[in-house]
Amino acid sequence: MVLQTVLLFTLTLFAPRFVLATTCAEAFAAKDNIEVGLEFVENDNVEIPVFSDVHGNLEGLFRAIGDLQVQRKRQFPVIFVTGDFGFFPSIEGLDSELRTHELKTEAAYSLPAYYADDRLYLEYFVQHRDFRRLTVQVYFLRGNHEDQFRLRDLTADRTRKIISVDKHGVLKFLTDGAIVGLSWPGSSVVRLAAFGGIHPQSRPKATKRDPLIAFDDEA
Repeated sequence: MVLQTVLLFTLTLFAPRFVLATTCAEAFAAKDNIEVGLEFVENDNVEIPVFSDVHGNLEGLFRAIGDLQVQRKRQFPVIFVTGDFGFFPSIEGLDSELRTHELKTEAAYSLPAYYADDRLYLEYFVQHRDFRRLTVQVYFLRGNHEDQFRLRDLTADRTRKIISVDKHGVLKFLTDGAIVGLSWPGSSVVRLAAFGGIHPQSRPKATKRDPLIAFDDEA
């Protein structure tokens, strides 16, 4: 059995033999505009797209995955988001300053909309056909643009390395310090080491304002 190790850091990825699809929210906010920084490399006939900086534009992400599946003529079992997923499942309780800072565009509200009702799930995972239909699981790391309090509560039990955060089982949070192995039919094991957050020395003002966005030294 071949064992591949991949280190996933927020906004930094070392991923040989992966599909590298690092893009940004602005790139796939416009329909069909996903031709940004794509590199396709096969891993035992399984391709894994990697994104960053989704910033809550979940519908844009789903659309981009569908476009990639049509282009590559295959369905992806999993994708990775290496930080700034924009995990704000609810806008309730967010103060006006945080809401203004984190939910700057209408597209950023598609992630809380996914939690509010089943429309996005039904459209992309049920109603679409052929390669437009998604069966993917989305694994994401903690960036500095997430609901840090909610993620902290989810990781109170440090034995949990992968946490499902939606009722459909699509969104999976890779906790800080998680080391997990994933595999799919026809593929070798992919071993992941994940670490989210930012270093205080790189953003001293931001981490002083919100200490929860910093690396978790205890992870």
